[in-house]
Amino acid sequence: MIALIVIVGLSIFGQASIIQRQAAGPPSPPEAVVLGGGEPASAATASGRVRGAGVVAPANANGAKVYSANCSSCHGAQGQGTPGVVPPLAKNSVVTGDPNEVIGVVLHGLRGAIVIGGRTYNGMMPPWKGTLSTEEIAEVVTYIRGSLGENHASAVTTAQVASYKP
Repeated sequence: MIALIVIVGLSIFGQASIIQRQAAGPPSPPEAVVLGGGEPASAATASGRVRGAGVVAPANANGAKVYSANCSSCHGAQGQGTPGVVPPLAKNSVVTGDPNEVIGVVLHGLRGAIVIGGRTYNGMMPPWKGTLSTEEIAEVVTYIRGSLGENHASAVTTAQVASYKP
């Protein structure tokens, strides 16, 4: 009998919550705006970030997901890398410089030495062309260029990735 009363009470509470949410109207957009294909939204700054209520949030949720699933295991959750082994992506002039350079590295991988911030890294990054879609590459490159550490570089579009020539 007590179980029946609990079930009925929770059902009534759940219905009341649904009715309250419907009466309040649609939710307001979140601070973080998802940028499809890396195109900047009108509310986004040139760095691909959105400002509102004193918060600066990554404007590329899909890029963050791709990064987390494919890149963070080597480059770290915050793009810090591993000294002497894996270069950082945060505060990295290759990442924030010419977008074609970082697009090429993500598409075709990297073998051999690279110097970042005065440190030499001699390893191998696998190519992601064929594993990630052109859109996913644009999103993750936009994410690392504008959201890791103090990176504030411009967004990369799907068209830029598709038209990349070494």
